[in-house]
Amino acid sequence: MQKALKNIRIIFLILAIITSLVLTGVQLMSIQVVNGQDYLAQSIKNVNGVQEIVAPRGEILDSKLTPLVMNKVEYDAVIEYALFPKDVQEQNAIILKFAEFLQKEKAPWESRLPITTTKPYKYTEEQTTLVKRVLKDLNLNVYATADNVIEELKKKYKIDDKYTEQQARIIAGIRYEMIYTQFTKDNRYVFSKDIPKNVVLKIKELSYQFSGIDIIETAKRTYPSGTVFPHGLGTVGPLDADEYKANKDKGYKLNDTMGKSGIEKAMEAELRGTNGTRSVLLNSTSQIVSIKNTKDAVPGNNVVLTIDSGYQTKVQDLLAAHIKTLQQTKKSKDSGQRCNAGAIVVLDVKTGAVKAMASYPGYDINNYYKDYKTLNTDPSKPLFNRALSGSYRPGSTFKTITATAGLNEGVIDENSVVHCGGTYTYFSDFRPGCFTGPHGNITVRYALKESCNIFFYDVGRRLGVTKLADYEKMYGFGTDLKFELPTRKGYIATKSTFDEKGWLWDAGQVLMASIGQSEISVTPLNMAVQALTLANKGKRFRPYIVDSVVSYDKTTVVKKTEPIVDTVIQDKTGKTFNIIKDGMVLAGQGIALPHPVAIKTGTPQNGSWEDGTTKFDNAVVGYYPAENPEICFAVMLDAGMDARATVKKIIDAYYGTDKVVQGAQNKPAQ
Repeated sequence: MQKALKNIRIIFLILAIITSLVLTGVQLMSIQVVNGQDYLAQSIKNVNGVQEIVAPRGEILDSKLTPLVMNKVEYDAVIEYALFPKDVQEQNAIILKFAEFLQKEKAPWESRLPITTTKPYKYTEEQTTLVKRVLKDLNLNVYATADNVIEELKKKYKIDDKYTEQQARIIAGIRYEMIYTQFTKDNRYVFSKDIPKNVVLKIKELSYQFSGIDIIETAKRTYPSGTVFPHGLGTVGPLDADEYKANKDKGYKLNDTMGKSGIEKAMEAELRGTNGTRSVLLNSTSQIVSIKNTKDAVPGNNVVLTIDSGYQTKVQDLLAAHIKTLQQTKKSKDSGQRCNAGAIVVLDVKTGAVKAMASYPGYDINNYYKDYKTLNTDPSKPLFNRALSGSYRPGSTFKTITATAGLNEGVIDENSVVHCGGTYTYFSDFRPGCFTGPHGNITVRYALKESCNIFFYDVGRRLGVTKLADYEKMYGFGTDLKFELPTRKGYIATKSTFDEKGWLWDAGQVLMASIGQSEISVTPLNMAVQALTLANKGKRFRPYIVDSVVSYDKTTVVKKTEPIVDTVIQDKTGKTFNIIKDGMVLAGQGIALPHPVAIKTGTPQNGSWEDGTTKFDNAVVGYYPAENPEICFAVMLDAGMDARATVKKIIDAYYGTDKVVQGAQNKPAQ
């Protein structure tokens, strides 16, 4: 009986076990089959994480499509808001761990918190703009100490006492940088830039330790030859607060970069690409399940310049060599020894396209940010673009404008004679001299050749300042040249100009203006445009340096610059410009070239030296060949001499390679 009951119990136990297994199986089936999708959905933490795909910036190319500015792939470590844990203390732990990892790998991060890294804490930039911003960002009063700032950051971001003082300072510094760069769901935080590839691989291997931290590819600007046209290419950099405010509606983020100067800034809209996006799916442990592009990035367009980098280099080199030679002269202080700066501009006569634009001294734009402090405090001002922003009197190069006005308005003709006795005696109380005279009786052609002041004093007086100013404007002086890059407008010598600036006007200013003195202010680009107008017999093309805009893959021309004529000076005599050309050719005699060259030199007064002696600049403008010209040029040397000696070198450099002079092959040199 007991045995039977025992067997029954065993049977019931077996049945219970079987029933339990069946029920468990049914539940598992329900979980895995019936409700599997619901449970899977619950295991996913965030299906809406979005990452930005940075579009490459367009390149800047020379006229032969040789890159002047390129993109180099750079790897940056970033914190993606959508992928970053929401718990503040968990964030702190990741921040510290990653910072210590980067320290070990010698891949530092940026922190703009202006406080020492060890106690006792002190401001490193007392009362500077940055300190004031820190206090404003943290809602602290102006009397807050560096200790107060650190304590506020600890409190705000729950940086607890388990961390050492050094660790807490690291977290606080990075936390402030995240405030500074406005880390939000729309703006990732760039933790570290330009991380070496071997470190990138380690980060990817350890990604499970760094939730929310990702590696992105960005394009860093690089310059194959950083000394070629540095003043014109310009720089890029992160947006400041004002730039962000002005451009956020255009899709810019605070950590974006944009053109800050030069072509980079002028052509920002073309060079900038359109960023894309990707969707990131995370699981419950914050691991990436899948990544899918939702919007492709569109690269920016390339900008093609009119300059040839080879010719540009030659012009820069010959300018530098000429100035260095002057500095080594042993004659006197006025022999160019004190020359330390200058500029050359070469234009295409038939279009206005810039062929070369050199400013001395220069610098290597690859080192711009590294050397900025040194460059910016250098007394020779290597960052200053003298070709576009320099303020110069044109001196005797201006006499071609006075001659144009005099001939065109009938004040003189080709046979008119003015007597040069060395001093202009029309006014009893103002008798300026002729530095190259006396010349006796002289006509306009030889007055240009000999640069006779007396001749042009008389022409300018008879014209009057108003008529002279009209022709200055037609040549582009004192006007907006509408060049792609910022250009100093300058001004011309009129009574209204003097009144505006609070200067004293008198009749003698008309005489001085007629020889390019008085208060005329021009740039070397102005002077090159003057030469272009002379070469084209009164037709003034607008100067330009952007030839075209092409697609990033260089297969499609997006935009092409067409030459524009801004002004035409009517030749009222039918031979005004030919007469001036004759005088300029006479001035160019002795320059050993295959064909005649038309030039006009100038030695304008430009202030005084410390010892009270007058400072003279030296200039030349001209075009070549004199018949059917192709290029024109302007050279300006600060306190220099013998700009004329650069003419042959400028022309030889242009034609010395694969170019042939068109339309003047059989004409002998004079």
